[in-house]
Amino acid sequence: MYKKIVYSALCLLFVFTMWGCENYGSVIVQVAGEEERIMDRIDHVKQIELIVNQAEWQYMIVEMARRADVDFWINDSSKDVRKRYGIWFNEDGKAELTKNNDGNYSILDKDQTKKLKALLISTNAKD
Repeated sequence: MYKKIVYSALCLLFVFTMWGCENYGSVIVQVAGEEERIMDRIDHVKQIELIVNQAEWQYMIVEMARRADVDFWINDSSKDVRKRYGIWFNEDGKAELTKNNDGNYSILDKDQTKKLKALLISTNAKD
């Protein structure tokens, strides 16, 4: 009887652990002029978060001459937070990034830009 209780408890623990892992978060992407799409592949969400977290943010109020090439929102389901980003791709291979429209500004290097662009603008296939 004791073994059944322990086994059942371990099974429940495993199920709840796996259920929590799948609820990592998501990214909502809107390429200029297109409909929003939801990206919820954990590896893509983690890569996008890594790039924006490694960006060198500075406080700078900027007014861009055109609308962002891509707007995206990172949803962190564990914290119930939604962060908005705008990205402008430049001809030199770099990109300018804003966060939450509150003066957070960063310029991404060519490598970061290439990775983020590939993740955000990926043939618009289901993720």
